[in-house]
Order: sequence, then C-alpha cells, then structure tokens
Amino acid sequence: MPQDFDRRNFLVSIAGGTVALASKGRPGLGLVVESLADGEYRSLSARQGKLLGAITEQIVPTDEFPGATASGVVAYIDGILAGPYGKFYREDYEKGLKSIDAFATNSFQRDFVSLEPGQQAAVLSQFESGEADGDSGKRFFNLLLGHTFEGYYAKTRHGAEGANPAWKMIGFEG
Repeated sequence: MPQDFDRRNFLVSIAGGTVALASKGRPGLGLVVESLADGEYRSLSARQGKLLGAITEQIVPTDEFPGATASGVVAYIDGILAGPYGKFYREDYEKGLKSIDAFATNSFQRDFVSLEPGQQAAVLSQFESGEADGDSGKRFFNLLLGHTFEGYYAKTRHGAEGANPAWKMIGFEG
C-alpha cells in the first residue's frame, strides 16, 4: 500500500456500496460474535489473533474514528473461521498469516507485530502487489482485505459492541 495512499478516504468511498450490499438482505454467514476476553479466540491462537490485529489495524487505522481493532474486526474474522464456513478459509489464514510473519522476519529480522507501522505497511504492500509469496500471497491479502471491510462495516452483532462507529463515519444510521 503506497505511503501516500489515504486509507480512510478509500474506506469512506467504498463504504456506501458495502453497507448497501449488507443491508439488501444478502444472506448472512449466521455469525454472531459473543463477547470473549481479550486474547481469547474460538479458532485463532493468541499469537494469530495479535498478528491479525496488527495487520487489520494497518488496513483500517485508528484516527478520529476507531480502527479495525476497536471495531471488532479480529473477533469477526475469528467468528468466520469458527463458524460453518470456516473450513473454506482456515487453511488460507494458517498459511497466509505464517507467510506474512515469515516475510517480515526475513525482511526486518523481527516478527510483523514488532515492526514499526511504516515497516508493517511495506510488508503488506508486498503481499498486495504479489511480490511477496506470489499469487497465493496476493489472494490471501485480498481475502483478508475483504474480511476486514466486512468486519469493520458489519452490523454490531457481528463485530464490535455498541453502535458501529464505522457507520457514524460514513453517515449511515442503519
């Protein structure tokens, strides 16, 4: 992801379509996220959850609005992986998260979570372009990107507790 890329404006620009799709009766995944203690997951390990949190926070960073972490994106993805359709994604997440961490370690001699934000963005940019891990890395990045947006703009019962802050950001009152 280029450094001058304004992710928040990009998110706002695509949000209308995402919210419209979500509110048009699109069949849901049957996913309801229960409150779990911090660091507790149904499908992810604690290490995977922390890594996924760092990655999704790069995709939807905190600014004047809560980022991916505060909006429950990791819980949403964990719910997908633990749910009835998780079997379609578990292997992709296992391999993809390992690949991102390995690439970070090879590039910067530290795991992804330990990197500076600019270094994390550089790693993800390599996956987004397919330069890291080829087509499989690019496919995983796109899967993760889609799940991040779904989780960020999901109905509250699928993500964060309380009113969805992402909806307030785009002016959608549900």
